[in-house]
Order: sequence, then C-alpha cells, then structure tokens
Amino acid sequence: MIIYNGIDLPINNTILYFYANWMPQHKRMMKIINNLPELGYNVIVVDTDSFKDFAKANSITCVPTFLFYKNKKKLKTIEGLQMSSVINNEIYNIYLKEPSEKN
Repeated sequence: MIIYNGIDLPINNTILYFYANWMPQHKRMMKIINNLPELGYNVIVVDTDSFKDFAKANSITCVPTFLFYKNKKKLKTIEGLQMSSVINNEIYNIYLKEPSEKN
C-alpha cells in the first residue's frame, strides 16, 4: 500500500509514472501514458519536482521512471526514456500474460 498526503493510492494493477516538466521527452512519453486509462489501466502520473518527498520515498533517481504494481506488489521498475513497444511489452507480461505462458 502506498499512502501519500493521507491518501491511500490505488496501486492494485497500477502504473506509476514519474516525470519532470523540464524533461523534453515528457511529451513523447505522455502519448503512451494518455492511452493507458482508455485501455483499462490505472495510471498515476507524478511530477517529481512537485512531489519530491514522494519520489524520494519511491527511490526515484531518474526520470522518466515507471513502477508497475500488480496485486499490491511492485513487480517491475523501468527507468529512462523508452519506446512504446517496451512499455507495451511490460504491460503484456505483467497484466495480460497467462501464468502458464510465463517463462
């Protein structure tokens, strides 16, 4: 469970995306992020400059950073600028792949 400013964040099957407004790649990454809620994923977008304590509590050392949660457990962290195919592949592996398909 993640609590920030007294709010229990819904991290079950959720992607946390940490970014900074000054980062030129942010607009490119938002093209990926903006589509995820339409596909049924919980996405929490966090500006690291506005929420420094929250970023520090989540051990964010670079932006962008993606944290993938499933069943209230952090399963994967991806740091740095990524192609949409990398993010989509992780979403598939974490949320969609049947247990028998996993390596």
